[in-house]
Amino acid sequence: MHIFLSQFDKLLHLAAKNFKNVIITGDLNINQFSNDINTMKLFDLIHSFKMVSLITTPTRIFTNINYTSSSSIDYVISNVPHILKTKNFDPGISDHHCQTLELVVASCDIKEHTNDYYLHTYRIIKERSLLDFKERFAEFQFKEFNNSNVNRLFDKFLGTFLWCFDIACPKRKRNISNSNKGDRIPFSIDLYQKRKLLQNLNWLRKRIYDENLIKRYQTLKREIKHQIILEKKNYYKNLINNSSNKNKTSWNLVNKVKCKQTNTKIKEINYKNKTLTCSNDMAAAFGQYLSTDIVNKISDHFGSNLSKECTISESATQSMFFTSVSSDEVIEIISSLPNKNSTGLDEVPVSAIKYCKELIAPHITNIINVSIKEGQFPSALKLASVTLLHKKGDPSDVANYRPIAVLSTFSKIIEKVVAKRVYSYLNKFQLITNCQHGFRNGFSTESSIAEYIQFVNSKLDVGEYVVSIFFDLTRAFDTVDKAFVSDKLYNLGIRGSINNWFVSFLEERRIMVRVNNVLSDEFKLDLGTPQGSVLGPLYTYLSLIHQ
Repeated sequence: MHIFLSQFDKLLHLAAKNFKNVIITGDLNINQFSNDINTMKLFDLIHSFKMVSLITTPTRIFTNINYTSSSSIDYVISNVPHILKTKNFDPGISDHHCQTLELVVASCDIKEHTNDYYLHTYRIIKERSLLDFKERFAEFQFKEFNNSNVNRLFDKFLGTFLWCFDIACPKRKRNISNSNKGDRIPFSIDLYQKRKLLQNLNWLRKRIYDENLIKRYQTLKREIKHQIILEKKNYYKNLINNSSNKNKTSWNLVNKVKCKQTNTKIKEINYKNKTLTCSNDMAAAFGQYLSTDIVNKISDHFGSNLSKECTISESATQSMFFTSVSSDEVIEIISSLPNKNSTGLDEVPVSAIKYCKELIAPHITNIINVSIKEGQFPSALKLASVTLLHKKGDPSDVANYRPIAVLSTFSKIIEKVVAKRVYSYLNKFQLITNCQHGFRNGFSTESSIAEYIQFVNSKLDVGEYVVSIFFDLTRAFDTVDKAFVSDKLYNLGIRGSINNWFVSFLEERRIMVRVNNVLSDEFKLDLGTPQGSVLGPLYTYLSLIHQ
């Protein structure tokens, strides 16, 4: 005990020297209700530093056959008791009570944290509300559906869809904390009921000595611990199994269990020799950067002619024929969409579209067929919300973020229809080199590595040298040029209205950048294809393909 008090004295000296306000908590294993010499020495030491012990009630109660004892060995010691509120209670977990500490600070001492909370808009989506939506939407008759251009068709469809959706599934707002606390595990009602029973048994066993009561308490406690482990295991298992990206979900769970939290909040950026900290200003700066930076750099390098001569040596003699889309195909594509919570600016989730897929499929089918026939992608779907993912280096450098476009689900449906036909055409006429492993069914980075290792080993086995060149394309998605893509597609046999459609998909695109849940104004993009789109990888690949 002498060693402990000596070391504790040094600790208090160090704390008082370096800190104005000191708070010390812990189990010191010295009963402050006792009048022995060690307790007196401890309190003399505490008082010498103008500190007090804030816990004045028993923190441990033990019941035996002959007696019930209580002690206070858990401490909260501080030199600023006027700004602290303590609470000592029995959670029913162990023989020790639990102490909570609340710091009370005057409003004038609190710094403003305007971004600690943000106003979150969400929809009330239940099966009953979705059924109401279907009934409302089914009442509308689209008289001009077969006599309009694609923009009028889609605007009419989307306007009607959102009108019915807003009534059936209204928007609500609530304040959401920006703090990254992680999701709570939804334990079963049965577990909560057992926990309540355990608390009652714990209250009784500390007041009445009964061996059967103690045995029942200990048995129930072991049962609850086992059930908690089992429910956690099943919860994590279901999260991984239902995830569209199992590796990412697994690592997120590992980091969550390790309490390794990733803060996605952007605190400040440097743009045009200015340091910006306001979310509105940062969102505007990112929008300006994404809309002008890459265009300026390419213009400086290539001049006014951004598109160079097509690199395909011979043009394909065959041409792609785009077959009409059927409602069954659209329903199949909608059913295959991953169940994600993210939505485009229209705030229509995948789950709602899947629920009414048979009802809306004929309308979407007609829109796609008219869109391809006219060679025009709906203008309303060219607006994307962009989120920023820090990828490397200094987080205050705007160039160190990857822009991810969050598109409307309706856009993804149309893109999937087109991508399916284009890939089928390219594979049928062997217009995709087998060296291409990315963004192809049956190919992956694993197959690329396996093929590369096999090639290297085969050359080394016969005594040949192998020279490998590795390089990375910086901002490959952002440098896709519509004129160059049109030229390349034409030489691959993708001509006519479908060629015009691919160009239209890239034309007059707009973005709204989201920073710390603050959305910027619209910015026009003259170059590039959206990262996060279905067709983005295809555009990037077609820009690089060499035959």
